[in-house]
Amino acid sequence: FLLYVVCGKNRAVIETRVEPVIHFVVWVFAVSSATFALCNDFFNSNGQYCYIEPYPYNCENHHFIDCTRGAGSGKFTWILGGAIVLSSYILTALLMVALYFVLWKRDYEMKKKYGAMWNGNADRLKDVRTQAFWYVGGFFATWFWTGIRLVFEFTGKGSPFWLEVISTLTLPLQGLFNFCVYIRVPFQKTRLEFENKNWIWCLQKAIRNEPNNLERTRRNMRRTNSRDSLGSRNSLGSRNSRGSRNSRGSRGTLDL
Repeated sequence: FLLYVVCGKNRAVIETRVEPVIHFVVWVFAVSSATFALCNDFFNSNGQYCYIEPYPYNCENHHFIDCTRGAGSGKFTWILGGAIVLSSYILTALLMVALYFVLWKRDYEMKKKYGAMWNGNADRLKDVRTQAFWYVGGFFATWFWTGIRLVFEFTGKGSPFWLEVISTLTLPLQGLFNFCVYIRVPFQKTRLEFENKNWIWCLQKAIRNEPNNLERTRRNMRRTNSRDSLGSRNSLGSRNSRGSRNSRGSRGTLDL
């Protein structure tokens, strides 16, 4: 979204050049970090799921308990997990703020250039701000409670039971939160278009139509690119033909 709106990159470039690189980096990091943890016996139960933990659980914070597996893995929990989550949260928030201010700057420049003739993009900016808030909020809702629980563990204190419950419930819901964020705008458009339908029907239609909308956008972009390339070739051909006619005319003048 940032590359499309702020940097002006078309969707074809993002899908064919940017996204494969991002996927490659994520896969390399996931496979290499998992292999490293597996070879060093770092995968153990942390009370909720299997993760990078010493065994028995929390043995590094109790000197009277000897760690039989994964000794010294506590710091890698933060390096391979906590640091990535924290940096991702900060980066997501910064990108959303940057996106909003870039659009605000463009709107301000248009107002300054055209004055009262410019109607402005107040509603559009409000929509962008709201959607950016939901992007950050979905990520925040997933990892906030888990982050607090990790802080308790890092300081050597046991996390409260209520925190364990909330963390256990919210962490697996990341996919649901992302779904709600991405389907929000199509759902609202469907509700406005079909006011007499209930929200369940509109939600189903928004889910079914979203892949079609993306494919329709791709087709339109391919047609636009093909028309642009054809227009550039025709323009170049017409310039070449005019140039050749002019050159023949000049040679005829010289012969006379």
